[in-house]
Amino acid sequence: MAFGTSVVNLAPEEFFCFADMVVRLSDNSDPLYQEHEKSICLPLPADHVMMLLTPAEVRSLARMVLEVQALLEAYAILDAASPCSSED
Repeated sequence: MAFGTSVVNLAPEEFFCFADMVVRLSDNSDPLYQEHEKSICLPLPADHVMMLLTPAEVRSLARMVLEVQALLEAYAILDAASPCSSED
């Protein structure tokens, strides 16, 4: 996943956990945070690595991860329906 100046390689289960956290943060934004103030810290699976984002960036990231989740789910459905997937 790449966002802003950060690039992170996540396993599927890590991505879905991260995506859920981002969407929850986006849905429940704190009104005390300034729109363009780097005030939200998102932990990443790597030790001692975090993303520091503004509320606007969290909303943008939430939209992105929701799109990726939808694509991954569509790929899983297509893969399951593919006759080639059962031959492996």
